[in-house]
Amino acid sequence: SPLDCLSYHQLFPDDHTRYFATSGTLSQKQKDLLRTAFEKFDQKKGEIIIATDKDIGGEEIAQKLKEIAPKTAQVFRHAPKYQKDWNEALKAQIERERQQQNQRSRGRGLSR
Repeated sequence: SPLDCLSYHQLFPDDHTRYFATSGTLSQKQKDLLRTAFEKFDQKKGEIIIATDKDIGGEEIAQKLKEIAPKTAQVFRHAPKYQKDWNEALKAQIERERQQQNQRSRGRGLSR
């Protein structure tokens, strides 16, 4: 989803990355557009990272996207390690950072 694209960018910022959301389906027009984009990435020796949900649907869409990519392309699937999707992974990271900040703040108290 577009939200997962934005979340992935927050987790792994990179000014050279381009994001595409399929919303879990691939129409013929989407396939054609992605095939063209993948060919351009491959010509520039770029990597294609397929960042999908950590579920069967994510596996299926990743496989379909791999089939669209040129045979010579560097294609990798990246799924969250613990959460279902990238937005949940971002929320979990924000919560961990908040808890760490709270622990640091408590540790700065004055002692006698």
